[in-house]
Amino acid sequence: MRNKSGKNKKILEDHKKVGKKLIPPMMYSVPLQETNYIEELLPEIIWMGLIHDELGYHKGIDIIRAFIKSASDSYTSENYINFSLASNLRKLADHEKEKFVQKLIKNELYLDVSELLAPLVYFYDDSPFSFLNKKVDLSISEEKELLEKLKTSIDRLFDRYDTPSVVAQLNVFYTRVLDGKISFPMGMDIPDFNALIDDPHSDEANKAAGFVRNSVKSEYMFEFTKHDSSWATSFWNQSYKLDKCEFER
Repeated sequence: MRNKSGKNKKILEDHKKVGKKLIPPMMYSVPLQETNYIEELLPEIIWMGLIHDELGYHKGIDIIRAFIKSASDSYTSENYINFSLASNLRKLADHEKEKFVQKLIKNELYLDVSELLAPLVYFYDDSPFSFLNKKVDLSISEEKELLEKLKTSIDRLFDRYDTPSVVAQLNVFYTRVLDGKISFPMGMDIPDFNALIDDPHSDEANKAAGFVRNSVKSEYMFEFTKHDSSWATSFWNQSYKLDKCEFER
């Protein structure tokens, strides 16, 4: 990548480093109350962002839901786990991970998912997805392509009010709905979640987006006080090391 002067530009050099996180230019003035979303939740949903960015929302959601169901069906404990959150995959025992992979293969999802999530396997030593595939040697051009995909997805998810983030959060929220952990009282005014994708700038989409954000925030931000944040911390630490340039603190 080259800047206007013609010099090579590093992938993340226009970002600022604040603590453990990388801030893209458009988010330099991010409110302090967004910190939990950026530091804690974004690393949990980045995998869905990668899938959405490559396949689009409709097909991506189908793949994501099938992936989550395969993980849930492989988990044998009675304790409920929402597998839309990346770090929860670490709670699968080795034999459950093997069963999970076999389900993905049987459902003809394994090759697609392995390719789509390759940036998280290749660049992160302790990725929750590392059991899906072994890290392979890549050419310089292949590595740059993976890094660009990762950077794009991070940027698109940085603002929790933007459609890419809201749709990813919708997956988190709706997983609990499908698992029977959330029910809607009769007569409740439920927004049309399809509007988030089909008509993202409409009043109905704004209503649905607020519903999703508030639900995820109330359900998960509180949980992060006792949530294992080691993946989130590692994600940002390793993301910064991917590009050795100076950042403002």
